[in-house]
Amino acid sequence: YMKKMIIASLGNDIVYRNLGMTLITPDYDSLSRIKNVCKNYHIKCNIVDPSDSNSIGLNPFVYDDPAKIAITISSVLKGMYASNHLEKEEMYREEFIIQAVENVAIMLKEMYPKMNGGKIPNLEDLLKMLTNFELVEKMCEIMRTDDVLAEKYSAQIRYFKKNFYSNSPARQETEKDIYIAVAQLDNLLRLPGVKSILCNRNNNLDFDRALKDGEITLVCTRRGDLGRITHKAFGLFFILSMQNAVLRREGNESNRIPNFLYIDEFPDYICKDTEAIFTLYRKYKVATVITAQNLSQL
Repeated sequence: YMKKMIIASLGNDIVYRNLGMTLITPDYDSLSRIKNVCKNYHIKCNIVDPSDSNSIGLNPFVYDDPAKIAITISSVLKGMYASNHLEKEEMYREEFIIQAVENVAIMLKEMYPKMNGGKIPNLEDLLKMLTNFELVEKMCEIMRTDDVLAEKYSAQIRYFKKNFYSNSPARQETEKDIYIAVAQLDNLLRLPGVKSILCNRNNNLDFDRALKDGEITLVCTRRGDLGRITHKAFGLFFILSMQNAVLRREGNESNRIPNFLYIDEFPDYICKDTEAIFTLYRKYKVATVITAQNLSQL
């Protein structure tokens, strides 16, 4: 079977047909088997593993679109605490939390590189902003001095003045309401392995290139080590970041390189934001295989 996949070979340099694969699994044993297959057939693969010091990063701020970055982050945080039976008041608070996180993430993406020699921000910077409103006010005031950004984000600037500034009447209420997001981010970044991957500023997985070139990407969420909640959030960060790349793939169904996505223990990641996997991915030449322990989980 593998010989049928080979286009050309010269010694250990083997060129295979363009097919990509992405695996997300909670256990290292599964990842290790596929990793060994890649090694045996001289196929390069991207390893994302909190227990691997050489793991490639998944910093969501590496991408260009501030809005998509913000939505990815808020969707993951929402997935960590969301309930299907929220009261009307709780739903309002949830929407407020999402708005606060997304607006701060957007400003951070735009302003942090300008204020720090081109460096990209990370989730730890976002956590600092959400726990220290003086940083939000300072960054917002600097943004106001940029005519282009001040006009582009005029609504966000008004939002920060109303809810984050020291003289704002709504500041105390804002600090109270976003504690859930702060707690989730703090829990997520408390583990060194997870933090080093999600806060990497220099070496991050390029989802666009991985899909375009048919790369192999193996992700281990280490459920036994990270715990159920952190494992879920870590996996969701990957799935939703990949989703942004899938839905913007260039080309059409006839010339996109197929990618095969395998998600082990999929029920852990079920939320509204993962529906696109089953409704849209086929159009973008991404096939999906999921596993579940029983049908009731779905």
